[in-house]
Amino acid sequence: MNPTKETPCLLVCDPDPQARKLISEYLQESSFKVFFSRSSEALETALTEQCPFSAVLIDLPNPVKDSCHNVVTAIRSVAPRAQIIFMSRLADDILWSQVLAQGAYDLLPKPPDRKELLRAVTGAMQQVA
Repeated sequence: MNPTKETPCLLVCDPDPQARKLISEYLQESSFKVFFSRSSEALETALTEQCPFSAVLIDLPNPVKDSCHNVVTAIRSVAPRAQIIFMSRLADDILWSQVLAQGAYDLLPKPPDRKELLRAVTGAMQQVA
């Protein structure tokens, strides 16, 4: 699914250890490698030092304050092909349409539903294939 035809990689960026644990459990039987970043500051380092990522799943704790556009631009500057999936406790239809308009692949409510998480991540991975 990535240019080298190796196992596709997903980077999950979430400061909440319980959320990371839940996501890890949901994705433990997936067919891709999952890497975790605890902070947005460590995100760029992870993007440049790990395998090429097909998708990035990132927590957007305050959509009013945090600019989806800035996050998408920063990720795409380092990983131009990576699909971006946001998670937010404030997820609603308006935020979902704004996130998509900014170039993200999807927005999931937090905590994510297992089936929705797998659907979104699998779909994002297929976009890069």
